[in-house]
Amino acid sequence: MTIEADLPLLSSVPESSPNTVRHISRRDPLDWLFQSAAAPVIEIRGDRWTGKSELLARLSAEAARHGWSVASGTASAQPFRSISLGLFMDALDEPLAGTGLPDDPFGRYQAFRAVRNLLESLSPAGGMLLALDDVHRADEASVDLLSYLLRHPPAGRVVLALAHRPRQTDPGLRNLLDQAAARQWAHRLTPAVLDPQEALALLPDDLSRSQRERMLDVTEHNPGLLKALGSTRSLLGADGRALPSLPLHVLTETLRDFASLSPASWLVVRAAAVLGEPSDPAALGTVAQVSDEELRAAVDELTREDLLRTEGASPLLGFGNPALRAAAYQSAGPGWLFGAHARAARLLAARDADAVRLAEHLQYGAALGDRDSAQILLTAAGLRQWSDPQRSAAWSGAALALGLSDEDAARARLQLGGALTLCGRLREAMDVLGPLTRAGGTGGTGLDAAHWYAQALRLTGAHEGADRVLAAALDRAASAGPEQRAGLLAARIALALDTARPVPDGPVTALLSTAEHLGPVARAGVYALSAAAALRSASGEHADFHAVAAARLLDRAADDAVLPHVEGLYWLAGAEAALGRHNAAHRHYERGLRLAESGRLRVLAPRFASALAGLAPTAGRDLPPAAEAAEVPGARAAATPATGATATAARAATAAATVPTASESAPPTGPAESTGPAGSSEPAEAAASAASELSRLSKRELEIAVLVSGGRTNQQIARSLEVSHKTVETHMGRIFKKLVVSSRAEVAAMVGRSDRGPEAGR
Repeated sequence: MTIEADLPLLSSVPESSPNTVRHISRRDPLDWLFQSAAAPVIEIRGDRWTGKSELLARLSAEAARHGWSVASGTASAQPFRSISLGLFMDALDEPLAGTGLPDDPFGRYQAFRAVRNLLESLSPAGGMLLALDDVHRADEASVDLLSYLLRHPPAGRVVLALAHRPRQTDPGLRNLLDQAAARQWAHRLTPAVLDPQEALALLPDDLSRSQRERMLDVTEHNPGLLKALGSTRSLLGADGRALPSLPLHVLTETLRDFASLSPASWLVVRAAAVLGEPSDPAALGTVAQVSDEELRAAVDELTREDLLRTEGASPLLGFGNPALRAAAYQSAGPGWLFGAHARAARLLAARDADAVRLAEHLQYGAALGDRDSAQILLTAAGLRQWSDPQRSAAWSGAALALGLSDEDAARARLQLGGALTLCGRLREAMDVLGPLTRAGGTGGTGLDAAHWYAQALRLTGAHEGADRVLAAALDRAASAGPEQRAGLLAARIALALDTARPVPDGPVTALLSTAEHLGPVARAGVYALSAAAALRSASGEHADFHAVAAARLLDRAADDAVLPHVEGLYWLAGAEAALGRHNAAHRHYERGLRLAESGRLRVLAPRFASALAGLAPTAGRDLPPAAEAAEVPGARAAATPATGATATAARAATAAATVPTASESAPPTGPAESTGPAGSSEPAEAAASAASELSRLSKRELEIAVLVSGGRTNQQIARSLEVSHKTVETHMGRIFKKLVVSSRAEVAAMVGRSDRGPEAGR
């Protein structure tokens, strides 16, 4: 007969009721728990990473402040984790030294009584708190001893404080805790959900507002998960993107939950990480290569450990949170992952999965020379170019590596170059697009390549070169379709607007003439750009007309349709702001920022963020400082003309920007080889001018200006230089005054043109 043989049925005591659970926030006092009528048990319960350990630590500190003796232990502590009574050994190492646990029931009972007597003897007049963490991981002997102490509490002022996850805690122990709560001799606590300000404080201060809001939504304000997401600056695959690598400290902490898994369960949980969520058991068994019996046992173990969960009566399985999936994936070796992705691809192909789903696995599991897989990757890359350019670039590159026909290879390079441009990897983009652009011709690939190449030049600050590329492409585009011609014309007008030059009437008129042949959203982009051009020409009436037409079309369109034309929102909002429609401008800037960040468009998100922050005071809105920052680190530098590392690319690319037309027979040369006075004078003069302006700054001010050009926020600069945030603000004020500028973007552009990019500040 075991000690707990007479336990009542679990159903005899309710799990909990509202009046037996207290939600404790970080600001709530705990002194009431240590008053004269202290209950013998304090139970802290909650899900993974909700702050139980922090609350237990606060409880221990409060007990010590009241003069209580405190002993603390955790079931996951080394070297006690794998020994009998390890939880108590960790808390009471010296007093329990040499204590063994007999095998016979009576001997165990005597040992348990001895521990209870020990706790009574260790309790001073003020009281003793035994704080035990991770009780759900406790060994069997520790669970039996805890059960005994709950049924036969020590005399005197001895309080047991237990922190655990109810889903994973031993059912018998959980039942006893339910009885204690129902009888009012146990305080049942749970960490309160963080309020928005507390949750935001756990995220990096330079994330944008929309990115922070998405993280709060995914984590439901779970503090541990918020820290994990903040450390990777991503949603850890919860947004359908590829899984990032977790930092070592996050990976180590997360893998603690996997430590006791059987070999088959390891295979199944890694298969679930490869397949994504949710996964059906049959697919898990195929990818994990386990038998049906092993699969069923593994699913039981993984759900018991709360690593995988089911929803209602559905057989589909998903991870408890996205960090668990990232850790499971990262813990697998590359060889196993290659094989698992290949098995997943074959399984999904047999189920007629779409190209995007297949590409997630073919990127890693396809064999060299497999042209069918290359075609699937190429199709998926095209579908995801705007919604996930980073992955689009990876899939285009993988398709090229597998082998394609000449025509498909050219299309893959075009998609790769466009995706790299949207990612802000401008030097790589120009290397890919240069040969396609220099090949000339009136075909779609050549014109589209010229369009993307000019965009990359424009973003590196090589405006003259970009204009020449676009002019040459337009000369060849007389017989091109309306969409291609409209794209080239729009790019040339946008370039003029970016460089504060007059916008010629010819391109604007030509662009408007294509509008009737375009779809609604593309037509809206034409109207938005025309509105901005009309304002440059001081034609308010035309600007008003086109802005209203653009807003009507864009507001009706779904986000997916707007994303490839998202820059239209930028020009529309700018026109609306100039026309005094600040609320409409704010709304369109915000939508553009949200879309650009959802697709991680490094070259567009910073423009929307900066414009939105600049508009906020005018619109009577109060945005947090993080609204100025873009989602992706370094994105602001990528979108600022000639900033940082892109300054070198700008000088080389400007020199190479004279692209031969189809009638010219000059042999193509690489960007670094084509030089000439017309292509090199502009950056040289700009660099000299910027260097002269920067010479007005002190050494510390110049150091801060260089860090600003790298996209650093004031908080990051303060940490980097080990000075206060207020000191950085003071220096920024002086920098603005000396350089006669009014924005960080202008400071960054000036630093970039002077050839003192972010590398100079390191």
